[in-house]
Amino acid sequence: MDSTVQNRLQAAEEKLKERRKVANEAYNAQRADDMERIVEAIDAAGVSIHKRVRMPFLVDGLPVTVAVKQAGTLEMRRYKDRTKNFRRNKDNSVDLSVYTKAYEELASSSVIWPDQETFAKMCAEFPTLKSDVGAIAVKLREADEEDEGND
Repeated sequence: MDSTVQNRLQAAEEKLKERRKVANEAYNAQRADDMERIVEAIDAAGVSIHKRVRMPFLVDGLPVTVAVKQAGTLEMRRYKDRTKNFRRNKDNSVDLSVYTKAYEELASSSVIWPDQETFAKMCAEFPTLKSDVGAIAVKLREADEEDEGND
C-alpha cells in the first residue's frame, strides 16, 4: 500500500478511535448518573425485584438506563386477557402484534425510573423500548410467581 494512503488511513482510524473514546466516556458518565438516580427511585418505591435496561448509545439529554419492576397483578391479568386468544396468520405463524401491544400497555406502569415524560422521549428515540420494557415486566412477574411456587 502507498505510504500516503496508509498515512491517511491511520489518521482516519485515530480520529475514529478518539471519537469512540469520547462517546464512551460520555455514555459511562450518563450511566453513572442514571445508576445513582435509580438507586434512589428503587428505595423510594420499595421495589425488591427489578431489572435495568441499557440503551445501545447515548442520545444527548436522555438517560441510558431504564429501571423496570415486575408487572402488577391487575396489569398481568390484563396482559393475559389480551394475549390468550392470539391470532395465527394464514401460514400458521403467530401474529406477534398482539403481544407487542400488550407489552406496550404494560410498560408505563412498570417503569421505576425515569419519569414518564423522559421515558416517552426515550421511546421516541428507541422505538422498541416500550415493548421491551413490557416484556421484561412480564418475565419478572412470571419468574417471581415460579419462585413462589417452588417454595
